[in-house]
Amino acid sequence: MTSRSLYERAYRRCVFPVVSGRLLGRRTARYLAAAEAAQWWSVDTLARHQLQAIAELCQHAQNNCPWYRAQAEQLGLDARRIDHLDEFRRWPVLNRETVVSAGELMYSDHSGPVTCSATGGSTGIPMAYRFDRDSGQRRAATTYRGYGWASAGLGAKTLSIWGTDFQPASWRRRVRDGMINRLKRQRTLSCFAFDTKSMSDYFGQLQRTRPQIIHAYTNPLYEFARFLRENSLSPPPPRSILVGAERLHGFQRDEIESAFKAPVFETYGSREFLLIGAECDRHEGLHISADTLFLEILDDDGQPTPPGDEGHVVITDLTNRAMPLIRFANGDRAIAARSLCSCGRSLPLLAGIRGRVLDMIQLTDGARLPGEFFPHLMKDYPAIRRFQVRQTDEQTIQIQLVTNPPLDDSDFADLRRRTHERTGSVVEIEWDFVDSIPLTQSGKHQVVIGLDAGHRPVSSPLMEMNR
Repeated sequence: MTSRSLYERAYRRCVFPVVSGRLLGRRTARYLAAAEAAQWWSVDTLARHQLQAIAELCQHAQNNCPWYRAQAEQLGLDARRIDHLDEFRRWPVLNRETVVSAGELMYSDHSGPVTCSATGGSTGIPMAYRFDRDSGQRRAATTYRGYGWASAGLGAKTLSIWGTDFQPASWRRRVRDGMINRLKRQRTLSCFAFDTKSMSDYFGQLQRTRPQIIHAYTNPLYEFARFLRENSLSPPPPRSILVGAERLHGFQRDEIESAFKAPVFETYGSREFLLIGAECDRHEGLHISADTLFLEILDDDGQPTPPGDEGHVVITDLTNRAMPLIRFANGDRAIAARSLCSCGRSLPLLAGIRGRVLDMIQLTDGARLPGEFFPHLMKDYPAIRRFQVRQTDEQTIQIQLVTNPPLDDSDFADLRRRTHERTGSVVEIEWDFVDSIPLTQSGKHQVVIGLDAGHRPVSSPLMEMNR
């Protein structure tokens, strides 16, 4: 673990507790200390903590949330009976459609201040959600802890290549954010316009600011790394690099680490829960934020998958009382690791994030082609700068390519041949060479867009009763 600078130590010990605690009245500093202690709990202690937190959350939801109260009555559930996980797994699995349909019935009678937000992103299903003040501070503390595993703790000089707001902020907001970011030593560059000119400008800013940490969306940073290599540019090496918001492939990690001469740390999060998991310096998987979240990996029938098998990600937020999300299927697929990390933390590991359910291609014989096939295929053609695969029906796939220089005829023929080998000759591939591919509203690049039909969502007999 890299030693922290004098400013980082002063910020963590003095500035952060004073600003967050005394001036803003937050408990984040206290929760951060508790989170850092919790990561070293024994496995048994963590399990007891989770079960108790689950029981208390379900009791709160049953007593205070109209939707959960109705479900408990309909399905014969009683939070007081939750003394082991098998009883908890009788509670229904939620998806976005269920939450959107329930609307304000998901809200509790929580009377404290809440933060309201919404998410839609790559799912295409906007979902309003809210969390209480205490939960917001706990999730912030968990995020600080996870970033600290990458030596990217509080006060580290950080350059973020991230999504920025489309609407200009008020001058008061700009002044406030500017002061806070200077104190934190954080600077954000937009990933929305990531062309040759902007990458040249960003390289210049790297040279001038020499950040200790780079924090970025995966695909824009990978594109930036390729730009640096192809133009023989060497930025000052940061201490470490954090990537998130999009899945990190092995070849992307190699390219980024080669360009920046620094280790890459993968993170996994969402707007609903903030940091779900993050790598430590052992890089043996992503530690789940298991002291504040309960994460399950379930098969198509709603049953737990064995470690090492891929399944649907289902999350319970153990701290949010304003809008409890209990057994929420977020649309991602992942693999639970077979063992704990050699670092000694009891927080369990995800062996890998496999992407969204919809990032799968439905083939005519009923099989599914994982969306990850396409990034691994396209990486073999250096001229392909960006691509997007969209399945319009079971027999048609559209593939858009942004190339520079143009893809030569032999490479294009080889690309078509390799694609058809996996999709079959019955499927028609429509190829389209374009100048650019729009990002999502949140600044992400959707690589593969599959069909809604043909993918079975996480389900269980209980979930079917809710439809």
